[in-house]
Amino acid sequence: MTGEGYRTLLDCRRRSTALRARAFTYDQIADVLALDHDVSPLRLYRYAHGRTAADVVAAHNDLDPAGTAGLREARLYDYESWPATGRRPPARTLAILARLYQTTARHLITTDAYATYRPRDRDLLDRADHRHLDTHHRPSHEAPALPGVPGTAPLPGIDQATLPGLTQTPWGLAHPAPSQPATTSDMTHLSPRNEALAPWPLAPGPGERASMNPQPPTASGLFPGAPGGPPARFTGGSFAAASGGSLAGAVDCTGLLRALTAEEADIKRRDLLFELSLILGGAPALPLLRHLPSDDRDRLATLARRHTAVDDSALDLLERLTARLWALDEELGPAKVLPVAEAKRALVDDLLRHATLTPALRTRLLRLYWSLSHLTGWSRFDLLDYDGATRRYTEGLAAAHELRNPALLAHLHGLLAHMALYQKRPTVALDHAFAAEGWAKESSDNLQQSATAIQVARAIAVAKRDPRALRLLDRATDLADRSQGGSALRHLFWLTPERVASYRTFCLIELKRPDLAITEAQRRLAAMGLDSVRERGILQLEYALALIDHREIPEAAAMIGEATGIVTGHSSIRLAHSVRQARNQLQPWQDNRHVRDLDEKLHTLKNFNQ
Repeated sequence: MTGEGYRTLLDCRRRSTALRARAFTYDQIADVLALDHDVSPLRLYRYAHGRTAADVVAAHNDLDPAGTAGLREARLYDYESWPATGRRPPARTLAILARLYQTTARHLITTDAYATYRPRDRDLLDRADHRHLDTHHRPSHEAPALPGVPGTAPLPGIDQATLPGLTQTPWGLAHPAPSQPATTSDMTHLSPRNEALAPWPLAPGPGERASMNPQPPTASGLFPGAPGGPPARFTGGSFAAASGGSLAGAVDCTGLLRALTAEEADIKRRDLLFELSLILGGAPALPLLRHLPSDDRDRLATLARRHTAVDDSALDLLERLTARLWALDEELGPAKVLPVAEAKRALVDDLLRHATLTPALRTRLLRLYWSLSHLTGWSRFDLLDYDGATRRYTEGLAAAHELRNPALLAHLHGLLAHMALYQKRPTVALDHAFAAEGWAKESSDNLQQSATAIQVARAIAVAKRDPRALRLLDRATDLADRSQGGSALRHLFWLTPERVASYRTFCLIELKRPDLAITEAQRRLAAMGLDSVRERGILQLEYALALIDHREIPEAAAMIGEATGIVTGHSSIRLAHSVRQARNQLQPWQDNRHVRDLDEKLHTLKNFNQ
């Protein structure tokens, strides 16, 4: 570093210290320093922290998960000089530096620089947000998110309007007080065709199209197809216009146009991506759409404009998109998936209402509607929106009734049982579990019977402390093994004999057998792939509960600490809430050094104690 450069660093360090004393964030300090120093954002943040290049390189190499210690001072100067000179910093390096500088990776580069990265790298840059590490950073409280609800900063990547009744906390969207879920008096489970359950006419008359969405009184501020919102209707023109501008609000449209203008030189491609993004929920749909071949993008746009009839190739495309959404849900969580899934569900509803369909195409489209109800219900549950999840699952049940498909009925009852257990409503869970069991037997599908046996085992382990739960899991493993490659049920693509075993830990904990639960959790964690992000976090927390029951407090605190690493990069509010619940179990040992260290880590990660 030259003498002039060192004097500049000392001056910035002095100003930063004074501004930190006045509770300025590092983002704000970088903005102040930018008024006097015409350098790259990456260098501004180093100045804001008052650190030399050698300090930053050493800290970066300590944080690098690859452990390669590959950054050198000369290379850091190259990155800080780009794009005028030097070379472009890799997205992974920016993500690590964002953590070091307690900011977002997007703040470390300009908008023009961001546009030069590949879609996969841009996704990594979008997700690298470490502002919670800045002790002066607070979510915005300037405007209420919903009428009558304290205002909070929006969750990155999701429109707050898509989650009615949920507010933002330092951990993400807060769940409302446990609601009263529907019971058998609300949904007559065992009737093979219950018209009271269906949110649309089950037997339309001549020339009448069956609607897939209920039509409650319209509430302002809700998008078509949302709980309490109006159904999407098509009256001509593009579907985006027909559905009231889709899920993207005015702010989303502005941001979407800005991003596309900076990143897409081809005007025709830019306009098409803009139209499709509006149809599929705004900016969160962009990564999904960019990965589509150009022919598929054109086919999707033509379908949405209703300039072509619905055919098998169009449904193939919609089904592939749904499968991709499931993969993104596991990797990133529901926040980015839900807006896209809800918009897609509204599009399918519109096609069911108005498209001319053969009986075979209608059956297939109705099956896709069930799949999207399944996905949106699961995503809402993962965000602890119990009312929204119950509604989506109920609408999926209605679709399954029209399809007269017992496997689909069994699966959604099983998920309602799963959610009821999380709400600590064991009798409601038993109600749904036994309904699922009856429908699964009717289906004669081994894989669905395996999935249902898992939910019944969980329910009786919690509600009855019944050791038969373990025998049910053994049966589920056997059924899953026998059905390998022999089931046509796409919604059970994840269910293998090994995955069945992951539920054994939960049941062993409920049956007060921590020794066996610890052994099972260790075995399952060792065998689990890196792509099972949320599942790994849940299993780690169950492992921690078993360790607490076994009075292995240091190990339990360490395992909860490991799970928090997943929470910071995943939008599952259920996972974050489970971390809180696991930590509460350590309250009798709150003065233990390991528990105090865990509390400090949780507080640092997400202002845990707020």
